[in-house]
Amino acid sequence: MTTTQDILAILRQMSDDHRKEFAARTHPTSMEIVGVTMPDIRILLKELNAEFKTTMPSDVFQLAMALIQMDVFECQLVGLELMAHPKRRLLWMQADQALQLEVNMDNWVSTDTYSTKILGPLWDMDQLENELFDRWAHDPSVWRRRLAVASCVGLFRNKIKAHHERNVQRTIDQCLTVLDDRSDMVVKAVSWALRSAITGGGDAIRTFMEIHDSRLAPRVKREVWNKLNTGLKSG
Repeated sequence: MTTTQDILAILRQMSDDHRKEFAARTHPTSMEIVGVTMPDIRILLKELNAEFKTTMPSDVFQLAMALIQMDVFECQLVGLELMAHPKRRLLWMQADQALQLEVNMDNWVSTDTYSTKILGPLWDMDQLENELFDRWAHDPSVWRRRLAVASCVGLFRNKIKAHHERNVQRTIDQCLTVLDDRSDMVVKAVSWALRSAITGGGDAIRTFMEIHDSRLAPRVKREVWNKLNTGLKSG
């Protein structure tokens, strides 16, 4: 079985100085940044998933955790992506396993990968409780508050229509909790979550926007109304 050191060596071979500088500028982190593009990471993931096609999810989870604990940004992304796809690995995870993956959540790429690809889909399947996200929405850490809201985006990844009404309400509840939060990362997450929820209930989001107009951040009003009226983020 491919080891963490094998994966790190492959990533280092893919390293690009321009990508490293770009990543350090756009999503700085306490982790080491090797400097690998997402297309190259996807190539690696395709090879790993082919190798692990018949491997038990529990064994892949142990590898993913070891990667995440290496304090290397790209290793963290590989670890998270391995548990998000294929779906059988995601379905294997219970709350305890999913929450163990919350390591070095100190930048928007890490939080968005974790929230939309793992937390949100598990929340949609009732593997995670509403109370977890309510608690994170009040957390002093801006990154946990972003996790609480960005996870709403993942609620709509499975596109199960029977879940739309409750997931739209979950999204509204989370956004309402942080509505007065003007941290840039949270404001952007609120806009993203509300725009994602439009697919599940545009009328409910429109009503929410009208009722809370005076409290909404300008970015949220601009982007969500554009999405409601034109179908686009900006118009």
